[in-house]
Amino acid sequence: MAITSAGKTTGNMYTSDETDWIRKLMLSKTMTKITTHYTNYINGHFSDVTTPFNLENEFSNLSSGLLEWRKNSKNYSTYEMVRASIITSLELLQQSLNQYMDMITATGKLSAAQTKADILDDATALEEYIQKLNDTSELNVFPEVTVSAPLFSMKPEYVYYIQRHGFPIGGVFDSVYLASILHDIEQGILQ
Repeated sequence: MAITSAGKTTGNMYTSDETDWIRKLMLSKTMTKITTHYTNYINGHFSDVTTPFNLENEFSNLSSGLLEWRKNSKNYSTYEMVRASIITSLELLQQSLNQYMDMITATGKLSAAQTKADILDDATALEEYIQKLNDTSELNVFPEVTVSAPLFSMKPEYVYYIQRHGFPIGGVFDSVYLASILHDIEQGILQ
């Protein structure tokens, strides 16, 4: 299969214009950021990835960036397949970060439970623990619990997403839908 003089392809090959667009996408600021996040994740620098994703809304920003690179899939089918693969890999990174944060939470809970369980294996520590309980002037069956939590607020794009598409399975928002909503907010279509 070859490229015709008009720049069109015959069969499965892509046009030189598609090659140029793929090259531009791969060298874009959006793709550079995504690649940096992949590299940090692969090298185990999880906080370098989780911080911008959690604090700077990086997933939404990168999704919007990839939406801006959208082309007509009829004329740019190979390019759009490449872009779709990048979007999927970004969603995989987001899911991996969710699982990493779940693991960190579970590890903390396990450590706290292990510390409490170790008291049962050490007779001296168990005696000290019981003595502390006996020494308290008030014996409460249930300990006093103070719960403080930050006020939860959800960014408008996520509220609109859930209203339009429901809560995403696995907690990973579809980057194309999210970018579309962000675009509508920027254009004043949604407020």
